Amino acid sequence: MPDVVSACVTCGAVLDSSDRVYCDDCLTEFKQENSIQFGKTGAAALAKLRGEGKDPAHTEKAKAAVAKTVSKHQQAVLAWNANNERPDKEEYLKEILPLVEKATLPQLMKATGLSIKYCADIRKGRVPHARHWEALRVLHPKEVSRKCGMNDQALKERSLDRWRTWR
Repeated sequence: MPDVVSACVTCGAVLDSSDRVYCDDCLTEFKQENSIQFGKTGAAALAKLRGEGKDPAHTEKAKAAVAKTVSKHQQAVLAWNANNERPDKEEYLKEILPLVEKATLPQLMKATGLSIKYCADIRKGRVPHARHWEALRVLHPKEVSRKCGMNDQALKERSLDRWRTWR
């Protein structure tokens, strides 16, 4: 009897393991879609809690966690600024932003260690602190899997337009 070949349930790509149902690209998209859906239901649950006067974002524990994270990021920024010269923003716009726009949010989060919201803002045109630029610069175009359907010149123009809007 011949071996049964497993295929991705979304795109039909042949999989290397019968334990999988998605290829790497489709799995990333599936996880993003689930994250978005979870975010919507999570927002409804938060609204309900807030309506009851129980906002989990304003507990002492939550405030302490935010303060700790902000302090950690500020220390990293100060350390980077003390040892590095801030590069020209044009360098970011020409070399890094086109890669960022093609990347998925999980890829940006993994590269920088930043939150999904901050990475979404970066993809919309927010320029991150220069200490993240090298991590973003190494995003290889063949590894970024966001399917934008635009050629490089159109993507570059859209990137610059978004950056101008963000400012």
